[in-house]
Amino acid sequence: MNDGQPTDGASYRVDCGGVDDYPHDPGIDNKRRYASDRFVGNLTSVSHRVDTRNVAHGWDTVAMLAVVLAGTLVMWSCVAMAAPVLTASGATLDDRIDYRYGALVQRNLDGTIYRDPRVVSAFRKIHPCPSTMKTTGACPGWSVNHPISLACGGVDAVYNMQWLPNDIKSCAGAHCIDRFERKIYALTPPIPDTANCVNEVVP
Repeated sequence: MNDGQPTDGASYRVDCGGVDDYPHDPGIDNKRRYASDRFVGNLTSVSHRVDTRNVAHGWDTVAMLAVVLAGTLVMWSCVAMAAPVLTASGATLDDRIDYRYGALVQRNLDGTIYRDPRVVSAFRKIHPCPSTMKTTGACPGWSVNHPISLACGGVDAVYNMQWLPNDIKSCAGAHCIDRFERKIYALTPPIPDTANCVNEVVP
């Protein structure tokens, strides 16, 4: 009676995904069981390898995205640094132009230089009085000054204002800011009606 063994005495080979010969050949049922176990084991091993590759691929993707994001941030920071300055109205400002100068000196009918009290109020809302920290009222010991003197063509604007101690502003002390400004802030060529401003050698 043939129990499934090879009749010619040759070794039995189970061809199932590269499964090697069963070492002792105890019977066809055991061989099939062995082959099935090996096949399932191969599938499990393959699935594990696929999962590992997926995890590695996932980390590679995260690293790549991080590099791209960092590059994008660097690029936009460079663009922001090189971008022109815009005013509230969207106009482009040239950083080589001093906008504290006007086209001409604005004067009242009596010849005095025109001053707009609303500009001082706007300045004080941003920069309170140094001695009281209030945005309105008296400011003992301090006065609002124009770094680019109005007599030299400076504009009466918030960006051309600063606080100065009264002894400097009023020329009561050893320094006189108004006379000093008129010696170094005259434009070349001069703005009309700025004869009092002439650049001089200041030792």
